[in-house]
Amino acid sequence: MTQDNFEEAMKQLLENVRRDNTFRHQAGRDGLFAIFSLLGKDDERVQRYRTLLNQAMPWIGAVNQLIFSRTFVCAPSPNKTSIY
Repeated sequence: MTQDNFEEAMKQLLENVRRDNTFRHQAGRDGLFAIFSLLGKDDERVQRYRTLLNQAMPWIGAVNQLIFSRTFVCAPSPNKTSIY
């Protein structure tokens, strides 16, 4: 993925969250978190899409805050690998 595609990918992932946040075990949310970790918390796009994600999923605000106050860790789970 080139840097130019991050914006489009985030737009599509956010739309997945808005339409059905249970799609593929919240793939839209997890995809956004993965891109956020690649770009870093100071990136303008990350800040904008974090706000949009919080608006789409109000309960995610607390989780999002926790994630960005710590280092990202990929932890295996019984069904998939997730970013928490």
